[in-house]
Amino acid sequence: MPSRFLRNIRSVFHRQPTKKEEARSLCTTNCVFDDWATSAMEDLPPPYTHSPESETLSQDKTHCPPPPFASPCLQICPHETLSFEALQKIATSLGMGNASETIDALTLSCHEHRSQSDPAAKDAKYVCTSSPGLLRAFGTYSSQGSQDPIHPRSVLLSFHWDLEFLDGVRGQVDTAAELQHFLGADGIWLCPHKRISDSDVINAIYGFVKWPSGNEVRTSCDCCDTDIKILARKEGDDEMCRVTTKRYLGAVEKPDDPLWLAQCGV
Repeated sequence: MPSRFLRNIRSVFHRQPTKKEEARSLCTTNCVFDDWATSAMEDLPPPYTHSPESETLSQDKTHCPPPPFASPCLQICPHETLSFEALQKIATSLGMGNASETIDALTLSCHEHRSQSDPAAKDAKYVCTSSPGLLRAFGTYSSQGSQDPIHPRSVLLSFHWDLEFLDGVRGQVDTAAELQHFLGADGIWLCPHKRISDSDVINAIYGFVKWPSGNEVRTSCDCCDTDIKILARKEGDDEMCRVTTKRYLGAVEKPDDPLWLAQCGV
């Protein structure tokens, strides 16, 4: 009997395209492989905003969409958002100068508890599982010191998306374009402007799917200065590919901070 993971992969590949997907136009970008992925010409989502009446909401244990919003906020994962008011509380807890202090980025009850030990997790207690469950993510907030000449004093959101069981993925994906379709079904945004299914990220992931011993690959977002790192790692006998983002949220002194607004897609 095929595993649940492989059934999830097959359900992605055998899903019938919608009329919108069939009409979607594709443009080519610089390629890494002969069977490289392309970037879909789609409209970006509207800026995320936040409901003043409440923080993040959970409607049920399996599907937790963010609530309707009224002011700019940051989308952490498909299920959870961060308002400027909540960010102020995080900055106060961090002390904005204590680089060793970290706070879990995920709080909602619809997230799973982390079970495995991972040096990158530190204080991360929860993990987000994408739908149909092919990607897992966790992250923390920390304080970025002002001694960094590139990034001024800022709250830093470090977030990790793991594509696990590369052996199973390798058996189902033959080209980077197939991998793009495979991960595009999850609709994961690394920042307001860049998706995990964008061609530069996909081509790097595809390289690790085929050759997991390669060197890490770095890229970034030109709009909000998000740093992105893609690398392969082993956890026990399992191989995985990890996409790590570093999002600089500003000094949290005023809600119109350009760093903060850029991470909200404004």
